[in-house]
Amino acid sequence: MGTAIGSPAGRASGGAPGRLLAAAFALLLAGAACRYPFEGTLLGPVLLAYAGLLWWRPVLWLALLPALLPVLDLAPWTGWFYLEETDLLLLVTAAAGYWRLRPGAAGATLPRTLRYAAVLVSLAGALALARAMLPWPAADLNAFATYQSGWNGVRTAKGWLWALILLPLLRQDAGPALARLRSHFFPGMLAGLGLVALAAGAERMAFPGLLNMASDYRTSAPFSAMHTGGAALDGYLALCLPLLAPWLVRAASRRRTALALALLALAAYAGLTTFSRALYLAFGVSALVLWALHRPAPTPRQRAMSVLALALAACALTLVFSSGGYRGLAAALLLLCAAGWLGTRKLGWRDAAAALATACALEAALLPVLPASALGPFKPPYLLFACACAGFAFGAMRAGGARLALAAFFGMLINSVLIGWHWGGAPGARGAALAAALALALALLQLALPGARWRPGRAGVAGALACAVMLAAAVPVGASYYAAERFGTSLGDLGTRLQHWRRAVQMMDAGPATHLFGMGLGRYPAVYVERNPGRETPGAFAYVEHEGNRALRMSAPEFARGWGEVIRVLQRVPLAPATMYLLTVDVRRQDARALVELELCERQLLYPQNCIPLPLRLRPPDAHWQHYAVPFNAGALDGAAFTGAPVQLALSVSGHASLELDNLSIVALDSGKELLRNGSFTRGYDHWFFSSDRHHLPWHVKNLALNQFFEQGWLGLAALLWLLGAGALVLLRRARGGDAHAAACAAALAGFLVVGLFDSLLDVPRISLLFYLFLFAALLRAAPSRAPARSVPAR
Repeated sequence: MGTAIGSPAGRASGGAPGRLLAAAFALLLAGAACRYPFEGTLLGPVLLAYAGLLWWRPVLWLALLPALLPVLDLAPWTGWFYLEETDLLLLVTAAAGYWRLRPGAAGATLPRTLRYAAVLVSLAGALALARAMLPWPAADLNAFATYQSGWNGVRTAKGWLWALILLPLLRQDAGPALARLRSHFFPGMLAGLGLVALAAGAERMAFPGLLNMASDYRTSAPFSAMHTGGAALDGYLALCLPLLAPWLVRAASRRRTALALALLALAAYAGLTTFSRALYLAFGVSALVLWALHRPAPTPRQRAMSVLALALAACALTLVFSSGGYRGLAAALLLLCAAGWLGTRKLGWRDAAAALATACALEAALLPVLPASALGPFKPPYLLFACACAGFAFGAMRAGGARLALAAFFGMLINSVLIGWHWGGAPGARGAALAAALALALALLQLALPGARWRPGRAGVAGALACAVMLAAAVPVGASYYAAERFGTSLGDLGTRLQHWRRAVQMMDAGPATHLFGMGLGRYPAVYVERNPGRETPGAFAYVEHEGNRALRMSAPEFARGWGEVIRVLQRVPLAPATMYLLTVDVRRQDARALVELELCERQLLYPQNCIPLPLRLRPPDAHWQHYAVPFNAGALDGAAFTGAPVQLALSVSGHASLELDNLSIVALDSGKELLRNGSFTRGYDHWFFSSDRHHLPWHVKNLALNQFFEQGWLGLAALLWLLGAGALVLLRRARGGDAHAAACAAALAGFLVVGLFDSLLDVPRISLLFYLFLFAALLRAAPSRAPARSVPAR
């Protein structure tokens, strides 16, 4: 009998090479933990709990790691983005996994062509990293504070390197027939999707408002890498959302279907409220791939009817929302869902006539006797519509309750029009009447056909409800002013992007070596500062030392495109509302043009609101340190609240010059408590983060393939295309064989690459690791079963 991987005995079954690697990872973990700023975070207990869970059940990393990777992002608190908290989590995973790694044990494998592609990707990455690191860059404090550092290549390479380190563990723990991938890994991906969606919803609730679609606020959620722009959130959502499809189309439990629908609603809201046109396109492409690979394949007539029904429903719901708001939209959606359910029952014209008469009689009897003043916020149309919905649900759940459901449907239809009238007057009534007419036409069409129009299978019901959820999320966003503005500027933005891509190629070195091997990993931000054709110099900062004293030097940008292009150095501050504080700072400048701006704002990452300016009346420059003190009242800012908008102190410099800051302090006048950490910068960038709010082109190539060519040349681009193309063929082959998980993975890959048409994506280590780990998990094939040898009876 073999030892089970998840059993206690399985924990000590590793070989000597694996244990040596595990010891090396443990030493790296100890060294990183000694330097990492744990202060003010819960990372220590999280790592201990994670290590304990892996000791108890080693294979739990398959579920926990993809769930924690996207949300365990503490850079806005710690200021660290080279050595991240996810690196500590991965070191724990590698140490625990390699300790029990069994060399030579049968495990899942990658197809041969993918193994060759992975080797070529590794070779191209290693050569590009060597080109970026030679000559060897200094390892001073500023080396790990900006993206222009020569060490940025190491940061960029982490995603692929960690994926290779985890691949042996993934192969070993995938389980027989890859069962643990479907029971652990992909549910872990969906758990991470749910956490990211909740974070996005909480951010919108704290800033523009949950239902405010007119603001130009764009969500960043837990991805701190978006402090210089980019599409980390877009790429993640495009990768994970299609993975819900197997839970919706396969005959699963009602609990799993309900959970999948709830998760779809959260993720759809998070994705649509990014107002990212690339993400919208990715969602559409993923849906088309799922539709094309669905088995059994729908007939052409079914495809045409589905497209027509969705188009009509979207148009009707948009008109309803524009005139009736969210209440009219909710009523119209419920009405259309009820009309669809009626197609599952055999009903005749007599039943319809009797149901209509019953609904009209009840409406005429109840509406006049329900005074609006006695019901408070529950106006008569809303109350009657809710009662009709309850009656429909009761009839739908009872055997033989179809006639009751039909009568309730007509009650819903009448009151949906009254809700539109109550909310928006005559225009609202016209919009609601259009949706009611569509639902009525659908119901009458089904009544005119013999028998039931369709059978209410669980997959069909889940698919219909999924379409309703997507429409409910898409209609308010699509009808908003900001979405219209975004789509109205698409051609101009595309022209800007094309010009940026041409400039990126122009900034590369000439010669065959560069075209073959690239400029080097992570080199684009530094190359942009040195060679951009517009001679633009983004704002910058550095930590300087004079006679043993460390300070922060900030430089203003050298181009005039607006206030948003300055670099802001940030720290979260736990202010209490309506409390007096004293801010003190030392400033040294040699140029009178340099002006420092200090402000306290509610800010998640990029977009501030409710700011309190802290003006400094700078004295004439004399090259000496000058001390300033500014008392202020926090007002309504509440940075100490667990919920709500975080408050951050922002430092920036304007005036085409530089100055130095030191000894920053914010003290509560009533208690004398210091709120800032590392205000003297003795520990460099600890607890200080930075952002570039609006101007993002200096930081990203903005195209996945072009970024690969810029950094790794034709060799790296060909290797990546080989890996992705071979992987896509494998997934398509499996999907055509009826594998719903392969179809979902193919749709996820397509959506991710569509976002990659307009952003780099793989220059964010967290996203590249999740992508490559997902790709390996999707492409693994089960180890061949080893049947026991048949015994031969002795003669």
